[in-house]
Amino acid sequence: AGKPDALMMRLAVQQSASDGFRRNVALNRDTNGRDEFSARLRVTANPSPAWRWDGALLFSEVKNGFDEFALDNNGRRTFSDQPGRDEQRSKAASLRGTYTGFAGVRLTTVTGGNRVTSRYSYDDDWTAASYQGFSDLRRQRTVFSEEVRADSALTRGALGWADRWSLGAHFAGTDEDSAYTNEDPGNLRGLTTAYEARNAAVFGQVGHDISAQTRVIVGLRAERLDLDGRGTKTRFRKSRGTFDPVVTFQPAFDDTLLGGKLTLEHDLTPNHLAFASITRGYKGGGVNVDARINPPADPLTYATEYLWNYE
Repeated sequence: AGKPDALMMRLAVQQSASDGFRRNVALNRDTNGRDEFSARLRVTANPSPAWRWDGALLFSEVKNGFDEFALDNNGRRTFSDQPGRDEQRSKAASLRGTYTGFAGVRLTTVTGGNRVTSRYSYDDDWTAASYQGFSDLRRQRTVFSEEVRADSALTRGALGWADRWSLGAHFAGTDEDSAYTNEDPGNLRGLTTAYEARNAAVFGQVGHDISAQTRVIVGLRAERLDLDGRGTKTRFRKSRGTFDPVVTFQPAFDDTLLGGKLTLEHDLTPNHLAFASITRGYKGGGVNVDARINPPADPLTYATEYLWNYE
């Protein structure tokens, strides 16, 4: 007899379009239209009793206009002479594998990645009766991540004192490039940026049953964060026909982050739980690569934040 759960798939495809509920009076056409397509594929494979694989693929393409605002905020008509765009193309994939062939241990690997290209632009002054102003931001972003984890399959007496345990490692890499321009009658301003982030972490958690109703849980996470950024600002003065001096800044930030928790739980009844916990969380620092940054007056990096929580 066949095994219907050996390979299972699901495909979803969607296409939508509309006029965007706006009419551009100045250009006498629809400039806020929507044209959005997405396709998603999910696959689950069970090639053996010990292996399970779950995969996903995504493709999305958004080709929308962006002409939303009017000075009188009427909600139906716009008057811009330089309508913008709101576009994004996304490709993403993930693969999760689970192996239960080892006695008392479950192994899991999770791999993911995506690549996104986008454009966001708009008429700065919202009207044809004012100055000519237009902003345009184009961005390309690539992300990859991998996590490997081992978990105890047993819930009692898994490893000596530890009744339950988990141990794992995580890596993530992000690369992003952007190009921004802002034009008005007197100037053409530009900013190109590059951003690179690398995160590597190890983590673990153990649980011990003091009694049938009481248990203690200890978790720790250590993470290494490395960030690099680069920004180049330009300005062309149209009336003079000259460029201002180019401004370049290259912020960098790295840190080692430590977090964890200690929790005591007690079952009062089958439906009520009492607990006390001490946790230390963190939010990693970063770099600033933004058009509004004005070095050296503005900080190019910001520090890591920690939070102790007692509950």
